[in-house]
Amino acid sequence: MKIESKKLISFVKKIHMGEIDECLFEFTESGLSIKATTPAKMAFVSGMLKKEAFTDYESIGPVALNDIKSIINVLGRFGSEVDLQKEGNMLTVKNGNKTVSIELMASQFLEKEQPTPDLTPDESFTISAKEVAEIFKDVRMNKDAELYIETKPGVVRFRNTGKYKFQNDFPNENIKKEVKVKFGLPLIDAIESLTDNLEFGVKTDYPAVIKENTDESEILIIVAPRVENK
Repeated sequence: MKIESKKLISFVKKIHMGEIDECLFEFTESGLSIKATTPAKMAFVSGMLKKEAFTDYESIGPVALNDIKSIINVLGRFGSEVDLQKEGNMLTVKNGNKTVSIELMASQFLEKEQPTPDLTPDESFTISAKEVAEIFKDVRMNKDAELYIETKPGVVRFRNTGKYKFQNDFPNENIKKEVKVKFGLPLIDAIESLTDNLEFGVKTDYPAVIKENTDESEILIIVAPRVENK
């Protein structure tokens, strides 16, 4: 099975969310499917890299991998296209005269993933990943700042706490309700590798639902908010 290495690396970075260390790569009839939850249970991801993204695709079934961050770096050592083959308990990656064999985990040792949560937001809006990246740069000017996502009729607002209190407003005539929800670093870690237009679904003091859909992949991320103890 063959794919451009940059496509595979980009997809794995998106599902890694900065901290997922192990998960099941399911090579299904439709493409590569992954569901995973961060160790602290603050974020969940469901992703599909469609078979159309591959130049040559084969549904080889489940592949259990750990040390995901290192695997991203290993894939980066290859050229423009890689050939993937599952051989026993090894995943072989090849390009030209270079080959690496990656030992697989036993899938029974992976934590069983729960079904994708069904959340209904009060408001939804679309914003580009580039705009979100700029917001995150503002937030990172502070140490341990909190990020608020707020909606009011006609506007979406991102603002952060800390010494340097940035505020970014985005006019949106489709916004009708008031929502206010607070997040910490897990939101930034979860979505900063996304690259396309992002659809946010938000509700006061409820997890945010973020979707990125392209011709070749679908990503759904759910991030828990920071909620004050009452």
